[in-house]
Amino acid sequence: MRVDKEGPTAANLPTAQVTPDALTIAAIAIVAYALASVLHEGLGHGGACLLTGGHPIAISTVHFECDKDNRLVDAGGTIVNLAAGFMFLVLSRLVSRAAHQRYFLWLSMTINLLDAGGYFLFSGFGNIGDWAAVIQGLQPPWLWHIGLIVVGAFSYYLFVWLAAREI
Repeated sequence: MRVDKEGPTAANLPTAQVTPDALTIAAIAIVAYALASVLHEGLGHGGACLLTGGHPIAISTVHFECDKDNRLVDAGGTIVNLAAGFMFLVLSRLVSRAAHQRYFLWLSMTINLLDAGGYFLFSGFGNIGDWAAVIQGLQPPWLWHIGLIVVGAFSYYLFVWLAAREI
């Protein structure tokens, strides 16, 4: 955050008077997006893989592969994104008026929740992604896809509303 040199320091200014610095905003966004990816792939899929007795084979920012193929590993990323999103919501309400902290927590909440809601919608429509793998083989498939689409559309709408309310 930046403050005019002749004025008071950032420490004694109310949050509304601190001018946001574009580089700080960009850095916070980069960290929030990277963290959401690590949570999804590493903690979510990776944690589920280990919990089910599997061993990680490959991990990247967009992919995790476990030697054990099961629904919990497939669902793990979204489950962690949902949990992290609500954890960031609670933390953002506990943080004082420090704008950069609140922004990081709000953005992290928003990214994690929209990733989760978007996964349901994306997998339901496209029959690709984590949740397509979760419902694979369940009968009747059309009903499961409609269910994912409904859950995805509702949750995405709810998460956008929540993000707008919290900003």
